[in-house]
Amino acid sequence: QCGDGVVWRDQEACDDGNTDNRDACTAECQEAICGDGILRQDLNPEDPGYEACDDGGIEPGDGCDSICLSEVCGNGRLDEGEACDDGNEETRDACTNSCQLARCGDGITQIDVEECDDGNQDDDDDWDGDDVFDKNQ
Repeated sequence: QCGDGVVWRDQEACDDGNTDNRDACTAECQEAICGDGILRQDLNPEDPGYEACDDGGIEPGDGCDSICLSEVCGNGRLDEGEACDDGNEETRDACTNSCQLARCGDGITQIDVEECDDGNQDDDDDWDGDDVFDKNQ
């Protein structure tokens, strides 16, 4: 009988004596695994098997990856749709806070790389296309 605290061979994978789906053993006496659609809440982020999300699928780019970690910019992992993800909050380095590679014309002045970045490639304004102030204009 599932939930009695006894593992019945060939009938149950586990039995922790409760009906809490959010721990290592589900209410159906099956071991909780990433992708089962049940969000485990008995582990800390540093613990093996931790789930930040569990949408029951393994489709990349849907917000929850195949190892049940959230796909968000800034998590330090390269997720679907990201060109980079350095996991920091410094938008003026080589990887912006929108997880895109920094480039001239993106409107973000890169530290130690650009003097300015006016967000365009218009050479007819006071800044040239290389993001250097054109003193001749």
